[in-house]
Amino acid sequence: MKRIPWTVLLLAAATGAAAEFPNLRRIAVDAPSCREIVVIGNVQGPPGRDLLALVDAAGNLVVPELPDELAAIDQALVSPGKDLLLSVSSGEGHQAVNLYRLAELAAGAPLSRVEPYPYSWSDIRWVGAGVVRFRAAGDYGKLDPATRRPAARPDMDDGEREWEWHVAADRFRAAGP
Repeated sequence: MKRIPWTVLLLAAATGAAAEFPNLRRIAVDAPSCREIVVIGNVQGPPGRDLLALVDAAGNLVVPELPDELAAIDQALVSPGKDLLLSVSSGEGHQAVNLYRLAELAAGAPLSRVEPYPYSWSDIRWVGAGVVRFRAAGDYGKLDPATRRPAARPDMDDGEREWEWHVAADRFRAAGP
């Protein structure tokens, strides 16, 4: 884990010296353990790797080792209670969905992980405390506990369906009627 004073990164960006950090996405958190989530894009040059980082309570940029993240961080979504972070990353033609407790993000281990392969998630959002809604093909009601992948649906001609992930219970259910 690297701790970098956030002001150094901001100064580099302001002076144009941030060539190795051309893409920064900032997500305000304002929680006791985390001021902000920062996605640093394309760190190692094309076709680089994105880094998921946080600004801690002291104002330091903390870049944890997150081995479960794939090359591109597509989304970083903070829960309404500002205690959880859902990260959607992609690489090698598929997605990985990781759920972190913000207070433990610096440790690098996800609280939970889902491998949507061979499908993918879209329209991902928090819809309440501990509930993530998304659209995907596959049967998340039959998620394989070992691989964390959904089962194929026999009615795949119907395409995607909306699902809810109740993260505390680690349960999936079809959303809506």
